[in-house]
Amino acid sequence: MTAVAVVGTGTQAFASRNVGWFYTSNGRDAVFFDADLAGHPGYEKITVCDNTTDGMGTRAVIRNQNNLDDEVLISDPSNNGRCESFQWDMWPEETPLNIWVFNYKGTKAYNLEITNSGVA
Repeated sequence: MTAVAVVGTGTQAFASRNVGWFYTSNGRDAVFFDADLAGHPGYEKITVCDNTTDGMGTRAVIRNQNNLDDEVLISDPSNNGRCESFQWDMWPEETPLNIWVFNYKGTKAYNLEITNSGVA
């Protein structure tokens, strides 16, 4: 994956904000970021889906904008009819996040899409 520079925005209060379904640049595969999981206050849920049979997997990286060493990676290696997801209290409330979703094959990334609209 190519390194991406992130510029901080200072200390600013953010309300939790879901990303919803967010797609790779080719519009086929996706990640869903749920900032406040119903029934589990403070928990975030990340789901990644490889929706195409193209020999590539789909991966998402979610990174804390305030601490670039604090990131979560999740992969769905194949279009097998189910998505991969996990949930827990990953970040303190109101943490601004950058989210990348892309396809991968081996160590190469394809169809990279970036958003910075997620907030834990």
